[in-house]
Amino acid sequence: MIRASLLLAIFLIFGNGLLLQAQDFAAIDQHAMNFKASGDLTTTTQQLVAPYRTELEKARAIFTYVASSMSYDCKEYHRELEDRKARTRPEILERAFEKNLGVCAGYAILFEEMCEVAGLNAEVVGGTPRTGSQRYHPERLPETHAWNAIEIDGEWHLLDVTWASGYTDPEATKFTRSFDDRFFMEDPESFFLRHFPADDRWQLLPEVRTAVDFVNQPSVFRIPQTLQLSDFSPTEGMLPSGETAYEFKVRFTGADIMFLTMGSRRYEMELDTEGYYYYRLERSEIRGRTIMIRAMEGDRIWPVVEYRLGS
Repeated sequence: MIRASLLLAIFLIFGNGLLLQAQDFAAIDQHAMNFKASGDLTTTTQQLVAPYRTELEKARAIFTYVASSMSYDCKEYHRELEDRKARTRPEILERAFEKNLGVCAGYAILFEEMCEVAGLNAEVVGGTPRTGSQRYHPERLPETHAWNAIEIDGEWHLLDVTWASGYTDPEATKFTRSFDDRFFMEDPESFFLRHFPADDRWQLLPEVRTAVDFVNQPSVFRIPQTLQLSDFSPTEGMLPSGETAYEFKVRFTGADIMFLTMGSRRYEMELDTEGYYYYRLERSEIRGRTIMIRAMEGDRIWPVVEYRLGS
């Protein structure tokens, strides 16, 4: 059975734009991207947010500054996990602010510290990320990522400064800076598709979801900002076996072709009158247990949503 709350998540998947559309951040983003640190963290933060009065404006300026000034530290990422955990918070903060380098903890801690200077209430949130085809056991979710929660005008919101900063290659050996504001105050339903906090209160959902709920969702991949996913079905990641057919629909813009892959087979999706790409996968077409919806943009192919067939 499809949960109504998950349907809402699908509707809002890229959709903090729906909530923040009325707010034009272009001028703030330009200011923050061009801003150069001067002095210590306190002085820098005060100068950065000086033009702004509202909590939302200050939060956006800090978010954009951290995301655009820092680079993901691929060398640090490949250090032993125990060595990374041995770094103290002051060491991580100094490296993030002075050298503009860090892994997710550096981004999140710097954002939190700058918010404190600006008079904003923010928290570092730790938990499990989902950026691709990871196979997690719900009882053994690794706490390998950090992001933030921030209180704006009495209401808490979620954001991921690290992912907004850019991306690495699959081996995490090279970082490409590419500011992506889709991770600024993303709707909690959408955020949960890729983030499972160790502390349930930072789900910010009407009802607490379990690790099983998180693991059983479809895998929703990060895609370039030139592409836009706004709806998809089914909304359960583990499809029941034994069905005579499975129907897949996605509302997607920016792609030249949308298609399914299963094993070595490729099935091109058709565009219907409502703007959805559609394919009905018959039992006779099934090869393997993984079904991937992909988008072709020029000569690039991007994974979009992945499903698995139950045993």
